[in-house]
Amino acid sequence: MPLQSRPIISRDDILKQRSTVPVIAEKLAESLDKVFVKILAGATVDFINRLKRWWAHFAESRPEGQVPREITRDAQLPALPIFLAFVQHQALCTRGRISEYAVKGTIKTQMHSLFSLWRREALQPLPRHYTQQVLAYIDSQELHDIAPLSTESKPKHTLTAVDFEILVRGFFQDPGFRTTRMSLQMAYLISLQFLMTERPGALVEGSKYRNTDRAILWNEHEWHVVPNPENPRHPHVYIRVQIHRLKGLGSNQSAFKEFILYPEPNSNRAYCPFSMATAMALEDGIFAHVTTAEEIFHPAIPPTDHHILTHRPSASTQCAVRGEILDDNNWKTSLTRALTYDAYNGHLRRVSLYLGFILVVTGYCARRGASNRLSGQLSEQDLRTLMGHTKRSDMFDTSYKSKFIDKDLGAILHNRTADENMLKIGSTALDMSARRDTNAPRQLSVEACAELFAEEELVTMRNTRAQLAEELATISKTDQVTW
Repeated sequence: MPLQSRPIISRDDILKQRSTVPVIAEKLAESLDKVFVKILAGATVDFINRLKRWWAHFAESRPEGQVPREITRDAQLPALPIFLAFVQHQALCTRGRISEYAVKGTIKTQMHSLFSLWRREALQPLPRHYTQQVLAYIDSQELHDIAPLSTESKPKHTLTAVDFEILVRGFFQDPGFRTTRMSLQMAYLISLQFLMTERPGALVEGSKYRNTDRAILWNEHEWHVVPNPENPRHPHVYIRVQIHRLKGLGSNQSAFKEFILYPEPNSNRAYCPFSMATAMALEDGIFAHVTTAEEIFHPAIPPTDHHILTHRPSASTQCAVRGEILDDNNWKTSLTRALTYDAYNGHLRRVSLYLGFILVVTGYCARRGASNRLSGQLSEQDLRTLMGHTKRSDMFDTSYKSKFIDKDLGAILHNRTADENMLKIGSTALDMSARRDTNAPRQLSVEACAELFAEEELVTMRNTRAQLAEELATISKTDQVTW
């Protein structure tokens, strides 16, 4: 029997059907004469709330009625001098992280956000001469005389291939991990970042998305098995990985990028993210019909066609990288809690210091290193796609591209052949592991431990903890007597 298309429902019937839903009916009855604000990311909402508090604090310091305390539709747009005064207020109130005063770019970002706030929530776009004068005042000598804003920037280090190998090896040798699974997860995450330039927030739970359990999922991994005509007993296997939660597109399910993980040769197996992902997947038991590595790489019945390993339905939404929990006085990997950025960054910091790195490694060091390594191999469009940047974005040049030039400029000047050995030696200046001290102390001496535990703050905390424990024990005894 031929398949029949479903009946076409008229627009009136669709409207009538949907209007009977209580929630929709209630919304349809509400007035639309109000201000609508688009959905913002959690981190953006936090910053906007801080900006509103700063504006309210500034309004309290001005004469009554001169500055509206809240930016709403009924608020009257202040005169230009009020915005210039707010620039002064922010420049003098903001604590600098690099130097005594804040960075000039930070104040400009705050003012741009304030302009957007008036346009979005008060429906009052600022006149062009307002924005021109505010930005000019930030760069003026008049503001510099009272608040010399900094133009410095924090050093942005890049992870090289040498650093990557040392770090991955350190993950498997470091005794500070509570579980073997965590060391494997750390090696897998840093490998993904170093391979395809991804942000940490796309792989683990970001610091601005706490308790959301948003991390890379198992259903974003596909194990493809392809017949091998030369050796049917050993089929070709690769993993197709799909990354969502791109920068600025976290709520857009249609925005993603994909790449393939291929097996590394045996000589490079310790740095193989393909093997790491497969080991963790087998440990979690995510496959419906496969339980061992032998069934994947050396099946009893050789495959005759390209196929994808099926996931168990319950494992499809499980995070591939997860945090640790204490259960019956034993640490184990949680089944549901995603690995957080704080934990990921903390392990990177601890292991890099354990290995004697002078510079602490972060997730963004790997992203910068990968982007610089691939910038000469990919087209600008492919690099932007890999980085998750927009078409006309200059973010790579301003924030990720290394300022270090490892060419022999003298050879170019004098038209001579460059010394490859010297170029290799000179490139070590970029390694974060350069000059690392493998004999650096990894634990405090007995005297240093005693001095640390004698700190007044720690003594107070221990006494408070003991007092609370006694109160809790008393309450427990009282409850038992009452019962």
